[in-house]
Amino acid sequence: MDEARSQPPPAVSDPPLRQVELPQGLVSYTDEGPADAPPLLALHGVPGSVRDFRYLAPHLTGHVRLVRLDLPGFGGSPPSDAAVRSLAGRAQVVAALAALLGLTRYGVLGHSMGGGTALVLAADQPRRVSFLGLVCSLALTPHRGLLLP
Repeated sequence: MDEARSQPPPAVSDPPLRQVELPQGLVSYTDEGPADAPPLLALHGVPGSVRDFRYLAPHLTGHVRLVRLDLPGFGGSPPSDAAVRSLAGRAQVVAALAALLGLTRYGVLGHSMGGGTALVLAADQPRRVSFLGLVCSLALTPHRGLLLP
């Protein structure tokens, strides 16, 4: 028997979306794991949604409270002007959701464009962001190899 076929399928987590109205507009998110565990906010890239973390979530939710959100303009979150135009606008949405959920201290995991949002959030909220994880993240300034002469 082929070894790849004998392996069980990977665990997947696709909890139902929740929605809340923030000052910046409607935002969809998921919230899973123990309520008393350290919170970790997961921010997707472009294009993306909360589903981007569906294979990673089962490995984390035994250790953290994982909150995944659809950034404005993606998944179940309609676009909002400030959040679509800038990383700072997206970071404000994430901070507003964290505040609404009563999270005073949390980690942030950002993938791709979500990494840029996570960087801005950590810079703006240094007393609230306890951990910053970046996966294939964009940076806040262009790499010198990308600059034109």
